[in-house]
Amino acid sequence: MPIKRWVSFLLLFVTVVAYGDELTKPKIISLTPSFTDMVVDLGATDQLIGASILDKQRLPALKSLDSIGNFGSYSLEKIVSLKPDIVLIWPSAINLAQQQQLSSLGIKVISRDPQTLSDLGNDIIYLGKQIGKEEEGEQLAKRLQEELAQLKKQYHREKPLTVFYQIWDKPMYTIGKKQIINDALNICGARNIFDDIDLSAPQVDIESVLARNPQVIISSKQSLLDSWRPWINLSAVANNKLILFQDDRIARPSTEMVEAIKKLCIQINE
Repeated sequence: MPIKRWVSFLLLFVTVVAYGDELTKPKIISLTPSFTDMVVDLGATDQLIGASILDKQRLPALKSLDSIGNFGSYSLEKIVSLKPDIVLIWPSAINLAQQQQLSSLGIKVISRDPQTLSDLGNDIIYLGKQIGKEEEGEQLAKRLQEELAQLKKQYHREKPLTVFYQIWDKPMYTIGKKQIINDALNICGARNIFDDIDLSAPQVDIESVLARNPQVIISSKQSLLDSWRPWINLSAVANNKLILFQDDRIARPSTEMVEAIKKLCIQINE
């Protein structure tokens, strides 16, 4: 075969293969920030065709994507019209009937709610396999676990600091065993005083907090922290360990959460 013809054939082959790869990349709609972060970190931003208004606002790279709405008001019609291969959701983002409707149209619905940092690593690996980024998923999960292991070693305590992590006050909500922040506290050499409650966000009362006498109280609202100051016999108040923590990545299970955990560990151990 003449050289020129051989070169032309080779170029055509490479073009066809590359085009075929583009066609096989699944088109993705993400309805939850944690999944959106994972897709971006896996190098699959170009596969996203739709996202929430919130994600479009916080991530400049997604501004040109179609808006699907926000939590509680996602447009099922919009989702269907974009013809995605995969829709990524938080378990309660859309109801079961809507999930079944999407599935009946041949759209794969992936729902995840990691309750531990180990779960998060597994979710990253799973997502990588589903969107054609298996190797990237394995590498990202490995890097995540290595960073967390280093933090756990750095902040290890023989006797962990006891922590009350307050979410709200009326009624009073905290984190339980099934909330991933519970695991983040363990990384920082601390222990959630309500880690014996097998729920994600249990409702508690002042008496139960006083009885467990935490050494540290954490909240994203200064007013909630200030409300504890009259309880001068509470260890956290007596030692002035009322921590304002407002990095919302701590409640967003993704690789971004690691940076928030680093900040949390520093504040807890100051």
